[in-house]
Amino acid sequence: TQAVQPFTLIYQADYKNLEPQSVILPLGESKEATVTFMNSGNVEWKRDEIWLRVGDLGEKIKFKETSVLPNQLANFPVMIKAPDKIGVNQVQFTILRLDNDQPKEIASVGKFIMVKGGSKAQVASHNLPVAVRNTWRPIPIKVKIKNTSQEIPWLSRKTVLKVYDGEG
Repeated sequence: TQAVQPFTLIYQADYKNLEPQSVILPLGESKEATVTFMNSGNVEWKRDEIWLRVGDLGEKIKFKETSVLPNQLANFPVMIKAPDKIGVNQVQFTILRLDNDQPKEIASVGKFIMVKGGSKAQVASHNLPVAVRNTWRPIPIKVKIKNTSQEIPWLSRKTVLKVYDGEG
């Protein structure tokens, strides 16, 4: 008689896509994206058992689908936050599962994102009045602002001053 071979459960994943393909973020901002992995193992993925982790954040991101059979795609909606370092940064996307109540890595991929420095300014001088009478006459105002950004020169055609009232 022939011995029965035990069936081995294989949890495996292959990275497929990051949409949008190239991520360029201003410093401190975030962007919605979708990370796609293929279930290349022989076990059906259930939403409560498999999750994605972005970087070192502890958040468990579940895939959009109800379940993912072998050779099917899992789409994870993520919010990518720009790291604090200007330039090219690597963000790690890791697929995890529970194994004896402990997280166990299935697959991981690093993708590069570009972080642009933000423009910074400081008001150098102004002639804004402390109070203004409620009339419909224009009031000439001069505001001088200084570029305090280390990495971004200002161009006159791209520099804008936005003025808001006290309510935003």
